[in-house]
Amino acid sequence: FTDWDENDNATQNWLKGVADKGTFICPEGLDTTTRDVSHIPENWIVPNYLNFKAVDGNVTLSMVSREHAPDVSYEYSQDKVNWNKFTPDVHQPPKVTISKDQKIYFRAVEDGQSFPGTKDGHLRFVMNDGGSGGKIEADGNIMSLVSKDCTQTKMESYGFYGLFEECKCLSKAPVLAAKTLAENCYATMFEGCSNLTKAPELLAGKLTNGCYYEMFRNCSSLNSVSVGFTDWAEEMHATVNWLLGVSEEGTFCSPEELDKTQRDESHIPVKWSNGYDY
Repeated sequence: FTDWDENDNATQNWLKGVADKGTFICPEGLDTTTRDVSHIPENWIVPNYLNFKAVDGNVTLSMVSREHAPDVSYEYSQDKVNWNKFTPDVHQPPKVTISKDQKIYFRAVEDGQSFPGTKDGHLRFVMNDGGSGGKIEADGNIMSLVSKDCTQTKMESYGFYGLFEECKCLSKAPVLAAKTLAENCYATMFEGCSNLTKAPELLAGKLTNGCYYEMFRNCSSLNSVSVGFTDWAEEMHATVNWLLGVSEEGTFCSPEELDKTQRDESHIPVKWSNGYDY
């Protein structure tokens, strides 16, 4: 259901006395802000699954597993109730066609599922519009690929390395909720996503080795970036070439403490303006 129907007291005390912790899955239209025994218990989790919506046309989505990539499986669903297996493969990658205005959700098969990789052995989404002009708007928490309930906030080394590389159909990025980064965890993640205009908000307050290396390289339409870190971590090469080949003009938002005088593709593009400080 998508409405609590308060006038009829439809769910009055319906979850009174249940377990202190649990998971509540519902359609996106339902208000999940009210937390009590007649709605959603206070300590229960409402997963914000990674999802993809096709706009302007149909798009076929697959996931390629390169040699030496982790052996993992995922699930996708149209309604968050009925789930279908989606297992990456080197030679026969799984495919699903997303029709225009349709949305599908992705999650890990198991909680705490590992998503590690290496530069030469990682997973990558592939998007093909088949000439339809279709685009993909991603949303939801990318961590549903490692944590079924989306509660994990710590990345692993090379975790999402190159995950959306060359996905030219991608016009909106998902939520990157991790606050603790790891070596090369987001390196080349969106490289070549030429229809991406706004970067996902980068919440982490501290950078680490190569974490954003070439992350948005050749995202030629990208013109908006917001970050939470206060130091460029030069000795860790954290942001080398991360904004190489983006839009010539744009806006960069960051905490006031971050040095914004460095103007190049490894820091802030030369002609970009400083947005709000927070």
